[in-house]
Amino acid sequence: MAVTHQWHLKGEYLENCNCEVLCPCVIPVSPQLPTDGHCDMALAFNIDKGDFDGVSLGGLSSVVVMYTPGNMTNADWTTALYVNERATQEQ
Repeated sequence: MAVTHQWHLKGEYLENCNCEVLCPCVIPVSPQLPTDGHCDMALAFNIDKGDFDGVSLGGLSSVVVMYTPGNMTNADWTTALYVNERATQEQ
């Protein structure tokens, strides 16, 4: 039986990578290698309102930083997650 989780989020999202103009890894027709041969990415989230399975996430921020040695569709990622220090263990 599959586990279903409920997400509801409203806020701001920023994404950046080291590739030129458009990330070639996610082109639907024919994914290519990253511009520099690897991906350095950062995803930042500022949650104004929201919850995960009923746990409030409003007022929190987080950043995910990732590195992939080739195309990001490969599974060899190094990832770090930074969560707002106000977050509880449950959050």
